[in-house]
Amino acid sequence: MAWASAVSWTGAGILDLCVPALIHRLSQTGLLCLFAGLDVIALLLVWLFVPGTERQIATMEEMNYVFGVSTRRHVNYQVKEVAPWCVDHYIWRKKGVELDPLYRWARDRDDGETNGEVAGVEMNGEKADGEVYELERV
Repeated sequence: MAWASAVSWTGAGILDLCVPALIHRLSQTGLLCLFAGLDVIALLLVWLFVPGTERQIATMEEMNYVFGVSTRRHVNYQVKEVAPWCVDHYIWRKKGVELDPLYRWARDRDDGETNGEVAGVEMNGEKADGEVYELERV
């Protein structure tokens, strides 16, 4: 926590020193546009590289799986699956367009087996009853 605070205060100090010079060179509107552009770049980088945890993750095994997917695979999924789905769903307003998930949780399956494990690829941990946690990479 001390490192986070030190980095935050250092960044705030650097920003405090740079903003007056930037206002003088770019004007207030230009500085606002600069910060807005940096925000758009940050949004794009977060969307590409940070895995989403919008659904409730119940176990550490599921958390390990979500963050264990390679960055290359996650970026490919975001660009080739999610981006076209967003265009079809939000811009063209196509109904019935389904987004194929990057991974599926066993408790979300419709086959009645909803005991919490994830289905497909073996993980290192075992449950108390000896059943291996599994994941299904789609």
